[in-house]
Amino acid sequence: AMAVRLQSVASVGLYVSVSLVMTLANKAIATSSFTSTNLLLTAECFVTAVCIEVLVRAGRLERLQFSRLVMWKLIPVSTCKAGNILFSFLAMRGTSLPVYNVLKRLNAVATLGIDTAVRRVRVGVVKLCGVALITLGAVITSQGDVEFNFVGLGTSSSPSEHKSRCRA
Repeated sequence: AMAVRLQSVASVGLYVSVSLVMTLANKAIATSSFTSTNLLLTAECFVTAVCIEVLVRAGRLERLQFSRLVMWKLIPVSTCKAGNILFSFLAMRGTSLPVYNVLKRLNAVATLGIDTAVRRVRVGVVKLCGVALITLGAVITSQGDVEFNFVGLGTSSSPSEHKSRCRA
């Protein structure tokens, strides 16, 4: 029980650390004169491949055989990932870092919309109220941002929509 608890705490700590580093690096790059954003995507893919290989060798992950079906699934996922990166950079240029972190939490709005429209999922009143409160909080927070502009607000929801489309 203690080992599971320590593993959970370590997972949360690593998630928060990696998320913070990625957000700070992305913000620094998005606001600088760095023009090779595809280099970032390549680096991210490389790190992902290395992590997957480590997990496979440790016996924690099974490697799938490459097939035509896998290839066809990679196309929309890769397209969504590219859109996510593009809109993330646009959003970071239009908002401050703290507000960007709040606005990217609008994933619930995109997921709710796609679940309702595509998957025909019926949502209860409690979930609708929760999503409405998240949205209201994000909009109120963004209004106090000294770097606020509508392009940043509009594009910040696009990464969430791309992620949700990939999940649907």
